[in-house]
Amino acid sequence: LLTADDERADDKEKRDAALRECLDAMPQNSREIIEGYYFAERSVEALATTHGRSVDAIYKTLQRLRAGLLDCIHQKLNPTRS
Repeated sequence: LLTADDERADDKEKRDAALRECLDAMPQNSREIIEGYYFAERSVEALATTHGRSVDAIYKTLQRLRAGLLDCIHQKLNPTRS
């Protein structure tokens, strides 16, 4: 059981590192939207006001950014599959 726990912890560390790298590679405006929503727990409405965009535009941007982050993380974790 300890070995399985160690493997899961190692996998989580790798995913976290990949996420950090992918976030760092994002344009600043995109990163601010992701960090504002997920880390600062700001509402979509607040983000829309801050970034001068509509609520719908922020929702669509979040959807696009999440998909991009997922792709980036998969590429970092599985570089031979690209």
